[in-house]
Amino acid sequence: MAEILPCLPLFAHKNDNSSLQLLVFNLREVRPILGNRDPCPGYPTKSIGLTVKKAISYAINREEIKRVALGDDYEIIHHPINPTNKSWLNPNGVKYCHNKQIANNYIDHAGYAIGWNPYWGEQDDWPDWEDVCSPGTPTIEVNGFGLEIAVFCLSLCSISLLTYLKRGRKNGDH
Repeated sequence: MAEILPCLPLFAHKNDNSSLQLLVFNLREVRPILGNRDPCPGYPTKSIGLTVKKAISYAINREEIKRVALGDDYEIIHHPINPTNKSWLNPNGVKYCHNKQIANNYIDHAGYAIGWNPYWGEQDDWPDWEDVCSPGTPTIEVNGFGLEIAVFCLSLCSISLLTYLKRGRKNGDH
């Protein structure tokens, strides 16, 4: 699943076995970024769409969202199955954590360089989530308006990228 990443499980309500919150990526090839199956400039063996989806997965601070917006009624999940069905859960599944530097590196490798981080290694040095998300690392870095700032920045980046791509199509660059 880490090589496809069709969805990012986010939260489950602790007292409701039918409630899940997932971020589902539209993987259709007509999507110019998430559905892009062209090879990455930074990793020719990986697609641009997968790399951008991984960047989004590492950019989302689920601890902060839970703390600010959801509270103790919800728990963070790492699988698209409700935690009440414990026999179906894989304890070794991928667990994405909040890591802005890794998210920026993935965006750089996808060809949308923002200039914050150099490449993290060789062409085949694709980091495993275990190397990025050590269990003792706290994920909350900003108190107060961290969620609002993150949402604003992600929205601004998305609008800028879409405007850039739309202008390129009108000018015949793409």
